Amino acid sequence: MKHFRQHYRNRRVAQKAFTLIEMLIVAALISIFAGLAIFNITTQLELNKQKAAVAECRQISTAMSFVYQDLGIFPKLCWLRFNLPSLIAEMNGLGLAPDTAVFNTAFEYHSNNVPNLYSKLQAKWRGSYIALNPERSVKIQFPGYGGTGMADWQADAWGNPYMAYFIHTVPSATVGAQPTLRFLASAQEKADYFAGIVSYGRNHVPGLGDFPAQSLIDDRRNNRSLYKGTGPNIYQSLVPSEYNQARLEMILLVTPSPFPATEPRIRDVGSDDRVVEF
Repeated sequence: MKHFRQHYRNRRVAQKAFTLIEMLIVAALISIFAGLAIFNITTQLELNKQKAAVAECRQISTAMSFVYQDLGIFPKLCWLRFNLPSLIAEMNGLGLAPDTAVFNTAFEYHSNNVPNLYSKLQAKWRGSYIALNPERSVKIQFPGYGGTGMADWQADAWGNPYMAYFIHTVPSATVGAQPTLRFLASAQEKADYFAGIVSYGRNHVPGLGDFPAQSLIDDRRNNRSLYKGTGPNIYQSLVPSEYNQARLEMILLVTPSPFPATEPRIRDVGSDDRVVEF
């Protein structure tokens, strides 16, 4: 009888205890479920960033449209948030005094000259045109103006400055030939082919997908972005001559020198960029 009771107790203990294999299986299941949960959270966060970028692109494009209706030119994005007195004060603080040559070129998006800009602003500036998020901005330097200050520029959820693409159609002198396309070469030209606001997305460069090769990233960053990087969260705007064909091709669906299918541009399928055309 004693032996039977001991055998019964041992059997009950064995039935209650986990074996090593069972514990390993449970641990593996927990790891799988935890991994799936992290993947889902990460995916959702990325989707939220993409949605936020599109919403902010729309907000900026609307503001740019209003400025264009008032002035007939597109300004740099950093000026949108100011009313007239604060705009003049901000530009003065950056070494851009009214009625000077640098003032007339620092305002327009491509740094093209705007004759009599100060008078036009006094007569027609209706800002502020937009309320930007002060916690998500970067610094932009304007080269060649002699000022030491840096303007606050709205950034997307990945820390990229939002960029605007304005492309003009130039008719061909040859009958039947396709027109050529280029960035605006003067402040008064119309963006009659494309006008849009772009977020460069998670990879921080125009075009490409989620996991591009480093060589492609370096090329896009150095030769095809509409800004230059000079330090953490500090960027430099382009001068007019730098708005060239290589940078233009980033927004076009058809180009004279098409990229391989594995190297998408801004509007191609597979690109992580976000674009709102207006």
